[in-house]
Amino acid sequence: MRFAMGVVFLSAVAFAQNTTNPASPVTPVAKQASGQQMPSKDNPQGYSAEMFEDGKAKSDLGHPAAYTPPPDAAKQQKIPDDLAAIVKAQFGPDFELSAGKSSGFKYVKPVVDNWVMFLTADLDGDGIEDAVIVTRSSKPLTRQLDFNYTVVDPYFSYYGFGDPKITATLNSVDPAQNFIVCIIHGSGAQAWRAPVPKSKFVVVNLPFDSLSITRILAKKKQPPIAALSLDATESSGSVIFWDGKKYKWRDLGAAN
Repeated sequence: MRFAMGVVFLSAVAFAQNTTNPASPVTPVAKQASGQQMPSKDNPQGYSAEMFEDGKAKSDLGHPAAYTPPPDAAKQQKIPDDLAAIVKAQFGPDFELSAGKSSGFKYVKPVVDNWVMFLTADLDGDGIEDAVIVTRSSKPLTRQLDFNYTVVDPYFSYYGFGDPKITATLNSVDPAQNFIVCIIHGSGAQAWRAPVPKSKFVVVNLPFDSLSITRILAKKKQPPIAALSLDATESSGSVIFWDGKKYKWRDLGAAN
């Protein structure tokens, strides 16, 4: 309030000075309106030469960069062009890439600002790059023998009832939660792109809003290992990690 009153007062004083003092200079805008030539670098008309740039008067506010909205998060990722084909080849026709997180309601804006659909890291510690791919599938159990992958549920297993035969379809009708994380353990020089990878996992019921790669101490007196960070807005976050035999889930906000 004090600032606003001060601005009004100073404006009134300036107006009074311009109307009562015939010697006050005419502003560039007034000169332009009256037909007079505008000041320029070649004809400064009493103004300082520092006011001009490239022959024209500088803006009082300088030259701020134009606002550019942030690009879609999915566009920032380096998604391989053949990723969808790889998913079909390794996990079957029932799996589709999940390019963004949506509530499932037509008029609700999809949450895609931090969405990550594809990551690579050495998750099993064998020195070969693995892949993490977010997908959707209403029938994750159907083709596991045909395509030689294993369906796992480390989240519900942590709480003692993680049989995928029971839990795999718990979130299948919820468009905001029915995401399935496909993990390919790479093999040989082609790593996760190998036609026959080392192993493949379909991970169901993971709680996350976005994914990233982090490092954790899985066991005492052992170096940190790579883990998949499950970033969630309504929790302190969690991870899944390979313990040498299987994937385990850990709540980062709980004592372990």
